[in-house]
Amino acid sequence: MTLSNKTAVVTGSSRGIGFGIAQILLQQKMNVVLNGRDIDSLKKAHASLGPLGQHASLCTGDVCDRANAEALVSHAVERYGSIDVLVNNAGLPDPISHFLEMTEDHWDTVMNTNLRAVFLCSGAAAQMMADAGGGSIVHISSMAALRAHRSMAAYDVSKAAVEALTRSMALDLAPFGVRVNAVSPGPIHVGNCPGEDARAAVVPLGRVGLPSDIGRAVAFVASDEASFITGQVLYVDGGMLQQLRPLQLDSPWPDSIKARLSALT
Repeated sequence: MTLSNKTAVVTGSSRGIGFGIAQILLQQKMNVVLNGRDIDSLKKAHASLGPLGQHASLCTGDVCDRANAEALVSHAVERYGSIDVLVNNAGLPDPISHFLEMTEDHWDTVMNTNLRAVFLCSGAAAQMMADAGGGSIVHISSMAALRAHRSMAAYDVSKAAVEALTRSMALDLAPFGVRVNAVSPGPIHVGNCPGEDARAAVVPLGRVGLPSDIGRAVAFVASDEASFITGQVLYVDGGMLQQLRPLQLDSPWPDSIKARLSALT
């Protein structure tokens, strides 16, 4: 792919999907800025890259904060001379809470990480990319944008908003040569995950995905091979969304909600 010697920033890349994306981009001979809130986790991730790590640098900071988001983009430009690709991966599904018990703090925590951070990092990167004549921004979404979970209203809403933002940004930034797309993972193996065999059994392709599957999808939409693709969402889910009734992977009702339901009967 036409990514060699270009520079990417991957938020939330000390572990899981973000780390898998960073690995794939480094294999494509890109310079990659790893980002996370915890320097020790970033250092551990960097050390595990082996020889690939010589083309990676670290920049800590909570990208829900504007100053940190701008500093992350500045780090890439100062270190490597440009920012060609931004991958907005940082996100969290927790805390999980039934809607009747959801607090304002819960809502704000999820929205800040999953949506505000995407807006702030994209805004900082888009300014640089527009001035440089182009670039590629890739948001990491989720099947949750199209399939609801029990007790995860804030998460589901945040991911649906990310996909709407993808389309709006694509229109605004197209005249500046900046493409904006999203990659939406299905079930992905990111460590010891209870119920993974059950998940694999209902995925049409017969397995859960790997972080590298998401990384390769990101590499494609970020590359010049996808130069006529913008405003799109690529679902990398093993065919899960094509089923009429995918496996219900949601957490059961909490005891407090069960009690309220029992009181109605």
